[in-house]
Amino acid sequence: MKPLLLVIAVVAMATSVGCVNLKRSRDLGNPNIAPEVTAVQVCSNCHGVDGNSKSPNFPRLAGQKKDYLVTQLLNFQSHARSDQAARDYMWGVAGFSGCNSGSYWDRVFKCPGGQGRSLDSFWGGVIGAHGLTKDQIDGLADYFSQQPVIKHSGLPDFQEMFMGRAKREQSLAAGKAIYENGIAEKKIPACHVCHGPDAHGLAAFPRTASQHSAYIEKQLAIFKSNVGRPHTPMEQVARDISKKEMRDVALYLESLP
Repeated sequence: MKPLLLVIAVVAMATSVGCVNLKRSRDLGNPNIAPEVTAVQVCSNCHGVDGNSKSPNFPRLAGQKKDYLVTQLLNFQSHARSDQAARDYMWGVAGFSGCNSGSYWDRVFKCPGGQGRSLDSFWGGVIGAHGLTKDQIDGLADYFSQQPVIKHSGLPDFQEMFMGRAKREQSLAAGKAIYENGIAEKKIPACHVCHGPDAHGLAAFPRTASQHSAYIEKQLAIFKSNVGRPHTPMEQVARDISKKEMRDVALYLESLP
């Protein structure tokens, strides 16, 4: 190689090593990585790039209230949310300051709920030993809260396919009544009091409109059992709700724009 070309090559290599494009970096443990990069490279695997998840296993985050998203990420980080899905999918992403240090086996055997869950340990390694910083949590919440909601247009879930149009309409009407009026005989308040007349959420209370009906049912069941998501207003709300009532209100919420 000619001397001039050799010099140019060396300079180019030095420049590429010294400069890091934070918009494209895969070093997601770096707290300077933009939240949208983490959203695209990590969160999108379950929730979609724009927060409009396709699978009912994972909630739709697009248009969600920012305060609610921040609260939930902090709950995942502190392990205050300990339902099965939280442990399997989110503990490793959010991180846990008391456990995400030391050796892998320390994290597996010494940390609450750390019995070798693969996704937890995998994403913990991708994000970094200490998980998300406060700025990253704020940035991710801001990113997803600003994403436009795209109306779910996928195929109905398994149960809906066998409901029939008339039965579905009855279920939607019953769900609407519960959302707007509650269930007086069970002392269940109207849902709109906390979640807003359009179900778009109020303050720290989440948006439930357009959410996957199966996901809403699952969360209502968790609240009812009071296992994994304790100390929320939903403990009392869901305590006496039946499976049919869960399904009715869940279908109604999924139908809202």
